Amino acid sequence: MYSQMYSLSTLSVLEFSGHDASQFLHDQLSADIVGLAPGQSTFACYCNPAGRVLGLLSLSPLEGSIFAICSSGLAGSLLELFSKYIIRADVRITLRDDLTVVVNIQTGEIDPLVIMKTATGLDYAITSATTEAVQADSQQAQDWKMKELGKGIAWLDEASSAKFLPQMLGYEQIGALSFTKGCFPGQEIIARTRYLGKLKRRPLLLHIDENISFEVNEKITLIENDETCSAIVVDRAKGVAQDQLLFVVVRAAEEIKPNLLRAGDREIKVSHFSATI
Repeated sequence: MYSQMYSLSTLSVLEFSGHDASQFLHDQLSADIVGLAPGQSTFACYCNPAGRVLGLLSLSPLEGSIFAICSSGLAGSLLELFSKYIIRADVRITLRDDLTVVVNIQTGEIDPLVIMKTATGLDYAITSATTEAVQADSQQAQDWKMKELGKGIAWLDEASSAKFLPQMLGYEQIGALSFTKGCFPGQEIIARTRYLGKLKRRPLLLHIDENISFEVNEKITLIENDETCSAIVVDRAKGVAQDQLLFVVVRAAEEIKPNLLRAGDREIKVSHFSATI
């Protein structure tokens, strides 16, 4: 029954409930949360006052609550940060360890609590089905991550949190960043960067055919003939043939079309590259 559908242990579920939950999240996040209707979902960034992304979330309302999925590695810290700003608001935040994030959803196989249909075409479901019943194997999880990175979905983790502005990660293209919704932490810096055209970092996807390990935050050099520029690895995934997809942020004022990357003392061929989404 579950041959196609599987869960992702890399993602966790936060539930925001209470009369003020929607407005609270609207004020804290980079996307329009108040405007979300039942059955709709949106990506959003949680940023610090310097405009750096602490974490990416996908949110959807349901029966008085708002459910959010986020990186499992960041779930605890995000819950703690959100909780600091509740003050007198009627908001309760719960880490729902009893719920599972499922992908490749097949009609009739489960009765999901929430289905998040994202702007990227990749859908996520939240279900109370046991993790063991729909558990992904390691290659399934990597294959899905290849799809996510190819669509510009980089969930971040402890190593990449608070490092980048949303635009550096291409989050505007996946619907996670609104410039019309009003204020949120870091909004002035993010907007100033956009309107003054000062952004000199952008996301790029690199496909390589070698089975070499890369670390998050590893600095690499991209090479286009005689031109070079620096980049930093944000995330990576391995395909079934041991090919790799690297999601990197490039530091360059102009577009670069790399044919090689240099990591340490090694030069590795870039089979092809593309912008995110």
